[in-house]
Amino acid sequence: MRNLVSWTAVAEPQVKHFSGTATHSKDVEAPESRFRPGRRHSLDLGVVPDIAEVKANGKSVGMAWMPLYQVDVTGALRSG
Repeated sequence: MRNLVSWTAVAEPQVKHFSGTATHSKDVEAPESRFRPGRRHSLDLGVVPDIAEVKANGKSVGMAWMPLYQVDVTGALRSG
């Protein structure tokens, strides 16, 4: 599956009726110029239908379960 979709929208019964936890990961590169003193960085998750725990560089940075579905990731980011 190339795009994130609701499991209930998937035709395969073993996916459609799955109850549990899933993990999604994405690599993002940021140039050194983005890391200025005092600058904050947030991750916008779009819409989260249930709840999401966000980790950046292996560090748990927060949970999202209500709008705006954003998490401050400033303390966990590094350039590269």
